[in-house]
Amino acid sequence: MTANAGLALFGEFIRGLGLSRWLATEMPKPGSARGYAANAFVTPLVLMLTGGGRSLEDLRTLKNDTALNQVLKQDVLPSTDAMGDWLRRTGTRTGLDGLGRINRRAVATRIRQIGIQAHTLDGDASQIVAEKEAAHVTYKGEQGDMPMIGHLAEAGVVIHDEFREGNIAPATQNLEFIPACEARLPKGHRIAHVRLDSAGYQADVFNDCEDTGKTFAIGGRLDAPTLQAIAQVPEASCLLGVHRGLHVIDDATMNALFNHEAKLFVRIAYQLAGYYNERRRNTKGAMPCRRHLPARVRSPSPSRFAMR
Repeated sequence: MTANAGLALFGEFIRGLGLSRWLATEMPKPGSARGYAANAFVTPLVLMLTGGGRSLEDLRTLKNDTALNQVLKQDVLPSTDAMGDWLRRTGTRTGLDGLGRINRRAVATRIRQIGIQAHTLDGDASQIVAEKEAAHVTYKGEQGDMPMIGHLAEAGVVIHDEFREGNIAPATQNLEFIPACEARLPKGHRIAHVRLDSAGYQADVFNDCEDTGKTFAIGGRLDAPTLQAIAQVPEASCLLGVHRGLHVIDDATMNALFNHEAKLFVRIAYQLAGYYNERRRNTKGAMPCRRHLPARVRSPSPSRFAMR
C-alpha cells in the first residue's frame, strides 16, 4: 500500500516519455564507478516536487515509501546530503546544459502531438521563496529567487527558463528572453504571439514584436490619461462581431482619438484582439471594447514606438 499512488502513475509516464534514456545520454557521467547516475537524482527530485515537496528533506517520504519504490523499480535513492552535493556540482558544471537539452527533447515530443507550428509565448518572472542564506529579497518583500519562465500556451510546457536572483527586476532583459525562447523551438516552429505582464511594457519589446511579425498582449499602466482615452472610444466602434472576425481601426482614427501615451497602450491591446478573437470564434454576440479593447491597427505607423 502507498499513499502516493498518483506519483506511481506519474513515474510511469516520465519513464514512458524516455526521461531515463535522455538523462543517460545528455547528463555528465559519475566521477567514479561507485557514483550514482543522473537518473538516480533527477527522477526522485521530479517525483518529490510533483508530490508537493518543498525541500530536500521531503525526499525522505519517497525513500520510506517501499511500495512506490517497488512499483517504479527504484532500487537506489541517494541520501539528502548526496542529493545536495549533486545539485551543487550540476549547477556549476555542464549539467545545466544537459538538462536544457533534455527539456528541448520533451518540448519537441509534446508539440509534435498538438500539430501546430505557430505558438503563443507566455513570459513571466516567478518568485520562488527560499530560506538559503544567499537569497535576496524580492520586490514582493520575501527572500528568494525570481527566475524568468517562458511557457508555450497551447502545448502547456516550459520552453525556457532563466535563473535570476531575487533582487533582479522582472523587467530586466525581457527583449532578449523572447528570441531565446524561440531559438529553443524545433526547426519549422516559431513564436507567433507574445503575452507579458506590465514588466514587458517596453518600447524595445513592442518594436521587436512588430518587426518580427508577432502579435502581442502586454499589460499597460492604467493611469488617468490611459483610462480617459479608453473611455473616449465609442462603444459602437469597438464591438467584435463574430461573423466579421475583427473590427479594424485605422491609424487616422486612432491619431484623432488618442494622445501619444494612450496610443502606445491601445496599440498593445489592439495587437491582442486578433488572437483573442480567434480563440473565441464560437462565442455568440459581441464583446464591448471597454473591457478588452478589441480593435486592431490596420497598418502600423512608420514612426516607431518611443517611451516618454
